[in-house]
Amino acid sequence: MKNRVFILLGAALLLASCGVTGKQEGSVRLMQYNVGVFHKSGENSAPDVAAIIKEYKADIVSLNELDSCNTRNPEYQLRELAYGLGGWEYRYGRAIPYLGGAYGDGIVTPTAIMHGAAGNLPNFEGSEVRAFVVVETAKYVFISTHLDHEYESARLQQSRIINNYVLSKYGRSSKPVFLAGDLNAPRNEACMQEFAQFWDILTPDQPTYPSDGADICIDYIMVLRNPGFAHVTPLKSGVITKSKAASLEKASDHLPVFADVKIK
Repeated sequence: MKNRVFILLGAALLLASCGVTGKQEGSVRLMQYNVGVFHKSGENSAPDVAAIIKEYKADIVSLNELDSCNTRNPEYQLRELAYGLGGWEYRYGRAIPYLGGAYGDGIVTPTAIMHGAAGNLPNFEGSEVRAFVVVETAKYVFISTHLDHEYESARLQQSRIINNYVLSKYGRSSKPVFLAGDLNAPRNEACMQEFAQFWDILTPDQPTYPSDGADICIDYIMVLRNPGFAHVTPLKSGVITKSKAASLEKASDHLPVFADVKIK
């Protein structure tokens, strides 16, 4: 039998309003979180974000809207978060130079990173240049991105660039490939149909933005349908709407999402 992703139906897969932190032994918890440069509430929310990541026992996290050594936030935010998590590994992708430093996306994980890469998503129709970040661990490939927030046509072009890159680099990978990000698009938009040609969405169609009254789903985690990868079983996923460790509304204007998978 050919290796394939088994999409599990029913409530076991989707945990849309999640206050349960436990995860199955041997599973991998993927997380997506747009953290809004840790200042959407006007205060430094990096400790809150770190607390939420720890509370939900994430194994790897896609992070959007990170400043790096600029005049708005002089610290290297991704590195500071990684240190706050206990010395996690990290990779950063600069989207644009900004205020003497940079602004972009990143990935943190307590797992050893075997390889890391980053690339740019050019601007279209006057949109901002965006980025994607890639890390490869011993078990899987994980990609973080943040698509344009203004123009649907730009998001479509950016999604095509990501697909072309991933298929050329990892289309027949022996490891599963995951994509996470703030895609700034509902599921019926053209860029999501572009992704749907090659990816299965693991997270539920539940609102992720804004955090103080979410009414639209724009944050996702997906798995690539590549014929050579190891067997992946989705276990459960959800939009995190409760936290004992910190205020989700103060931490960011987005809610984090997660997906648990078993990799053989």
